[in-house]
Amino acid sequence: MHRQNVKGIRSLEFYTPNLVYLDCSDRLVWYNYISANCLDTLLEARLDLLSQQHPSPFETQTHPKLISWICNVQILHLSSNTVEFMLLGFDHWGGNGGFPLFGNLVKLSFECKTKKGSKVLWSLIKNSPKLETLILKGFCYIRRNRENINDANVVKVLEIRGYKGTGREVIQVKSFLWELEFLQVMKVQVDEKIDDDKKLQLTKRRSSST
Repeated sequence: MHRQNVKGIRSLEFYTPNLVYLDCSDRLVWYNYISANCLDTLLEARLDLLSQQHPSPFETQTHPKLISWICNVQILHLSSNTVEFMLLGFDHWGGNGGFPLFGNLVKLSFECKTKKGSKVLWSLIKNSPKLETLILKGFCYIRRNRENINDANVVKVLEIRGYKGTGREVIQVKSFLWELEFLQVMKVQVDEKIDDDKKLQLTKRRSSST
């Protein structure tokens, strides 16, 4: 379901008792649902969601519900827009039982463009006890020894896409290797313009952290 350049107030209503795959790209203003378990059968979801530039208090309370509805998925793909969308929900989740538990999630693809997005990433890792494969697109800002996720994750495979070998990215890789104590495999897709010295630097970081 993809809608672009649509103006005016519109609604999105879910009644999908047997849906197993959802690919949704939209700017949400208002949505409705028939029942609280309308998306419980989902196995995989791909979300590219935008909220209004200046969301109302009503939107910041209702939009997080959509994320809560899909917490049974096994595979989840989140665009950078969706990560920003989810940041609006922390006040709501804080007063309603906390960040949703993704109890069945085993594979997460996560795109991030801002430092604030790391809050969503680490909340997902901490609340996904079965998560084994993590795919990262973009710079996901973390600081070593400050995330405290060692007791809350079982990530075994880490994929980093679009690696350019900047100083910040090198620190990021080192931090992930430190924090993900069960990591077995790390795959890095490097940018076409990266030079051999930076590729070698990445290999040395991996060796020194094992």
